[in-house]
Formats: sequence, structure tokens, C-alpha cells
Amino acid sequence: MKKLILNSICILGIVLLCSCSNTSVSVAPRSEKTPHATEEKSKSHETKTENVNTDKMQGVYLRSCKPVWQYSQVYDGDYYYLVTDGNWNYTVMKNKEPIGKFLIPKGGIMGTFAVEGDKAYSIIYSNDEDELYPTYLAQIDYKKSSIKKIDIDFTILDRVYGDDRFDYMQIQDEKIFFDNREKYPDDIYHLNPYKSGQFSMYDIKKEKMTALNIPKEMQKALPHVNLVGNAFWYANEIKGKVAIYTYNWKTGEQKKAASSKIDKKAKGNLMIYVDEDYIYCSELAIPRHGGKAKKVLKDAVVCPEYWYGNRSGSRFFSSNSKYLYYLDKNYHLKRYDKRTGSVKGYGKGKYMSVDCTEKGVYVKKYKKVMFPGYTGSGWYYDDDIEDPDVKERTKLRFFKE
Repeated sequence: MKKLILNSICILGIVLLCSCSNTSVSVAPRSEKTPHATEEKSKSHETKTENVNTDKMQGVYLRSCKPVWQYSQVYDGDYYYLVTDGNWNYTVMKNKEPIGKFLIPKGGIMGTFAVEGDKAYSIIYSNDEDELYPTYLAQIDYKKSSIKKIDIDFTILDRVYGDDRFDYMQIQDEKIFFDNREKYPDDIYHLNPYKSGQFSMYDIKKEKMTALNIPKEMQKALPHVNLVGNAFWYANEIKGKVAIYTYNWKTGEQKKAASSKIDKKAKGNLMIYVDEDYIYCSELAIPRHGGKAKKVLKDAVVCPEYWYGNRSGSRFFSSNSKYLYYLDKNYHLKRYDKRTGSVKGYGKGKYMSVDCTEKGVYVKKYKKVMFPGYTGSGWYYDDDIEDPDVKERTKLRFFKE
């Protein structure tokens, strides 16, 4: 039953972020001898968005379907990941040191996990045979080993909440931003599909729901929007040209941050990531304060579609003030120097995640098929399976800079 639920979760494309603040990106050198990234003509407007710590203020993104054991995140300059014993007991690790524990109620499956401040959040799937996918959003106090169910009353907006019923969810400063969905009837298959509904914000502390009016460009971009500070970043792609916008949810002001061309039509919208220097979109790194876009992401491996929704263009990468670290198409670790444009390789080791802090980069050892008999593409894990080799297969490495 749990395997069915987990596989269904991936198909539905719901739940956690690998850390949105340090996204997966690639660097695209043409060769090691000519390591400078190619440049692309672009219109990059000097963005007057607020100066925020993009590492800390990037909202926790709860939509991708990364297995929990593969979770990793950089938050406020520190690296977080989880360790589990396979029996619903989880330990939160910070820079390789345990900082807290919690227990998922027996029969539950944690579909996602992310740290935000002193708390963490998860969408938990219950193994209840009376309902196919009973779920709830939980706030986890890992220091006190407690789990609190967030009981959002969607009847205020005449909407519903469920595992396959939200299109986008991001959490910041104990505020939940989401694109809820309206139910419409399905008399043939009785599957009760959902369509995009009211974009809203729920304040956990105040237990208050607020409907937000958003621009048509942002509505079109959903679910591929990213909250940094008070501003949502998103893109619209039309005929090979990408327009990137910001929308301040507090002031209601939308600004055009940049525009550029991409090599291939996105056939939809693209996920946007931001650090202090660049806006990242598909294969491009666009200078935030004007300049030519560079195809530093062209050679990076693309994230599975179910992580961030169909055709999001996300790459495996992570950035700090000096470098971009990324996994190339062979899953080898590379480092792009923001100042010089040079590219450094880290040998022939294969990895499946990349997250960097200012001190260096963390990677997890690559293993395409985690367990015998599983023939699907990508990585797989089931809480029911106790494999003594799983620790070795997901071995964590740190390269100090």
C-alpha cells in the first residue's frame, strides 16, 4: 500500500523542495580548455527588488517529489538533511551534526520535508484504507520532537485542500502561500479532478486566511513561481522568448526584471531561481543588475519533471557568493567561478544532489536504482525496506573551499 501511495505521489507531482534557496544548476563549458560560458543577448533591467538575504528569505517550496531520504537543503548558511532508521524515526542533521528528532505516526508516509526557521514542514500521507489519499500539512518542532497538524479551514474561501488538489505551495515566516483548486464534477470516471483556483495566504500564527489578487502573468506561470523576500519571481515564455517578472505581494506591484531568449521552446513556463548576482532560468544565468545572459546551465542535468512540475527547466545546481556548483549530464560535480568564468571538475565521481554553503559543497553519492527489482528511472526508497547498504549508497561528501 505504501509503495502504491509513494508511486502515486510521484505521478501526481506533489511535494518538497529540495532546497529552493540553493537550486540544482549546471554549468555549460564547451570544453575544459575553453571553460567560459557562452553569452546570450538579453534585456536585463536593473531590478529594484528589496535587498534581502536570498539564502534565508527564499520560501520553502513544497511541490517536488524528491524522496525524503534524498532531502537536502541550505538554509541561512547551514546544510540540513535527514537520517531515518526505516521505522518512522527521523533525525534532523545540520552540517553533519544532529539537532533534533521526531516520529511520524505509525502508518504515515512523509511525502516531503523542509526546514524554515526553527520549525520544519511536511505533507504527511496516512495509510488509511477508508480514503485513498488522506493527507495533512504538518508543522514539525524537531527540537521538541512534536508534530502539529495545520488545520486550514478552506471553507472560508469555498475551496478544498488535499494531496493532489493544490498546484503550488511555499512557506515563509510561518505564512503559507498556495494556489488552491476548485473541484469540478467527473461523472464518467468519478476521479474528482481539480483545476486552478484562488491564490491565497494562510498565516499560521494568526490562523487567518487571506485571498490574494495576483497579476495575470503570475497566474499563467503557476506553479513555477518562487518567493524571495516579499517578491514572487516567475517567467512567461512565448515563442522562445522569456519575460521574467517580480510581484510584491505586500504592495501589489509587478515589475519586469529581465527578458531573454532560450535555445529551446519551453512549451510552458520555467522555474526561476535567484541569488545576489544572477537570475537563473533554464540554461541561462542573467545578471541581476544588467548585462548579458550566460549559458552556464546548458550542460547541467535537468531535474526529473515530477520534482517541480512539467517542463519547469530546473537544473541540478547550487550557488554561493563566489561559485556555481552543478552536476553535468554525467552526474559529475563541476564548479563555475562567477568572477572569471572558469570551470573546475571534481573527478569522475557520480552524485545525485548538490548543495553549497560559503564554506564548501555537499554532494550525495549517485545510485540510479536503489533497490533490486525496481526498474523505474530515477531514485526510489520505501520506508518499509530496511537495507543495511542504504547508508553507503547515499554517502555524503563535503568538498571544502
